[in-house]
Amino acid sequence: MFALPGVPLIFYGQEAGNKHELFELPSFDPKKKMSSFKPELWKFYKNLIQLRRSSPALYSGALNGLTRPTRTTVSFFRKTENETAKIDVDFLNQKVFLDGKEF
Repeated sequence: MFALPGVPLIFYGQEAGNKHELFELPSFDPKKKMSSFKPELWKFYKNLIQLRRSSPALYSGALNGLTRPTRTTVSFFRKTENETAKIDVDFLNQKVFLDGKEF
């Protein structure tokens, strides 16, 4: 999500590493900082944000060259006049579905 055009969104609970079914939202103690739930995940998101902020190609570049090199991977480029970022996403350990069909 951090490499796609637009504002990257973190869905409710994702920032804390929650694995819950749709519409079964967990409750949190409002007095507790969200970063205390899974500190390693917060560090991961902070690093992604820092990487995006430091790369004009990632925050404002055009999306080019979208390909699917294998059944489980997607690749694309984000390009500005002075910078190119190649993004490879591998879904190897997860099932991929589109319109109810597994790919």
